[in-house]
Amino acid sequence: MARAEQSVATSKARLASLKAEADGIREDLIAIATRQAARLIAQAEETGGRRLADASLVAEQSVVMLSRESGRILRQRQSLLLKGKF
Repeated sequence: MARAEQSVATSKARLASLKAEADGIREDLIAIATRQAARLIAQAEETGGRRLADASLVAEQSVVMLSRESGRILRQRQSLLLKGKF
């Protein structure tokens, strides 16, 4: 009987140890996932910032191009008006 009680006590102690080990592993996994999420957020923000800067540059270039084109058209119309062809 004493041997069975000792075996039960050993099993309970091992079970408690396994629970503590599982809790530790769970906490480690949460910490890893949290760090990974922070890295992914930082990467997304960096990528988003670059995309926003690229879009801003394209918009600026488009405005310059349209401004030049409208100036060219205006000069062309003025020239045609002076020649009486418009």
